[in-house]
Amino acid sequence: MQMRLEGASKVDLIRQFSSLSLDKIVKTGYPSIGSLKKVYGEEKAEKVTAMVLADLSHSFNNELSPEHIQEITAEISSSLMANISIEDVYLVCRKIKRSKNYGKLNVNKILLSLEEHFENRCEAVLQHNINMDAKNGYRQTFGQRQSSKELENISKNREAHSRYYTETIKKQQK
Repeated sequence: MQMRLEGASKVDLIRQFSSLSLDKIVKTGYPSIGSLKKVYGEEKAEKVTAMVLADLSHSFNNELSPEHIQEITAEISSSLMANISIEDVYLVCRKIKRSKNYGKLNVNKILLSLEEHFENRCEAVLQHNINMDAKNGYRQTFGQRQSSKELENISKNREAHSRYYTETIKKQQK
């Protein structure tokens, strides 16, 4: 979906991404900007990101220069934010567009909004993973993931070992 946006218009972007939410992004598992860089190269990944940011700038009477947009895309693709997707960037831009008192658009405000979104996304991913583990019957023990059935087997083995050692000790005491 991301790389097909190169020739897309603003209306195409809105239609493509209008139903996005953070929850939907997390559940769908769109590829990260870092993954897109590996597959399509840094230039193409940044070009698509820049396209979404240019749309945001256009909505604010082109307050961001091409250099500002390039700076933001470089910040995204060269930091931990490379773990967000193009869809995440779009969602942040949509939030900025819809906010009442956003004021003058600048690099700092966009980066702060992206960082806030990244933190929220990390929380959402963690919660999603916890929910999926619970749904699939997994428990976290000693740094390893184990299913309920595996834990039941471990418990039975421990009981068996305990009985064996108890009986062995009793025999030695006789």
